[in-house]
Amino acid sequence: MSNNHEIKQTVYISFNNDDPHVPSFISYLDAALYREGIDVVLDKTGHELEKDRFSDVKLFLVVFSNLYAFSVACLENLVRLLEFLQQKGHVIVPVFYDAKVKNPMEVLGDKFAVLEKSHSADQVTKWWRVLEETMKLQGHDQYSDEPRYANATS
Repeated sequence: MSNNHEIKQTVYISFNNDDPHVPSFISYLDAALYREGIDVVLDKTGHELEKDRFSDVKLFLVVFSNLYAFSVACLENLVRLLEFLQQKGHVIVPVFYDAKVKNPMEVLGDKFAVLEKSHSADQVTKWWRVLEETMKLQGHDQYSDEPRYANATS
């Protein structure tokens, strides 16, 4: 980082690194945010949240891609993230990437049918609830002409 580059904010980005197109999108997003003076914390693998690491993070982006719901690590991290953020009152913005869907839950329903075969009903229900709650938040669909951003300054 150069001396004249002042970090104004930090953004946390959660995504499924196994989805082949997502890492390049995240790389461009990371570079664009850095140019604007925004530091980025990337969660590529769904590692457990280190809550003390986020004291200066106010905005959390969750990049929902076609393979997001196939990652148990991402789903578990989303549960922890939502619990943590509800306690702190931070902002979560869902980003719908490479999933041209009017109702993302329709597509995820198929993916959850696969998860139900290998996980408990309670666990799958918890993941479904957290995904529904997160997807109801204002966010951005890459195919939309009109971005719907949450107010990150409040």
